[in-house]
Amino acid sequence: MSRTPFYALRDDLTSLFSLVEVIGQFAYALMENFESADQRISYASARELPSSGQANSYATIGCAAYLIVRRGQAVNPEVVPGRNGSTRIVIDQLMNPHSVRLILGGLFSPTILLEGVLDTASATPESRSLYLEWTKAMRKVWTKHGAYLLGSGALAMLRDGGRLLQDARSTAEYDLPRDL
Repeated sequence: MSRTPFYALRDDLTSLFSLVEVIGQFAYALMENFESADQRISYASARELPSSGQANSYATIGCAAYLIVRRGQAVNPEVVPGRNGSTRIVIDQLMNPHSVRLILGGLFSPTILLEGVLDTASATPESRSLYLEWTKAMRKVWTKHGAYLLGSGALAMLRDGGRLLQDARSTAEYDLPRDL
């Protein structure tokens, strides 16, 4: 498994998306649990992702996650039986080993920025290639800060006293340190 944590504001993500979409053609599927296959949500461009820059949860783990595949590659849903005889359609990476997962994180409040993550649970050549393309683009447009990559807006927010962390409920001891 490979994992790249980052902090990025909307403009930081826009810079990244502009670069990656020059590098390759990707498709994005919301990783969610749906009642039926026709409820699945996908996007042809990262610029269309609705939660870019804005956290939709108080913790990174609860923020919207997207499965990234090469455009034209099928996204395989998992059909999960329910207790009452119903079924659910789940989009996850384990059924799609040719993919990577992107959690955008984003602003929880004007002073709190939640971590984003690019990762993969797969070791397939396709997944590895996607992961390397995305992390190369991230390193090109963002700044390394310890184990994290920070967009310019996130870095400015950190320097101005903003809190960068994984969970908005955490105490300050869990904030990303300003000096590493």
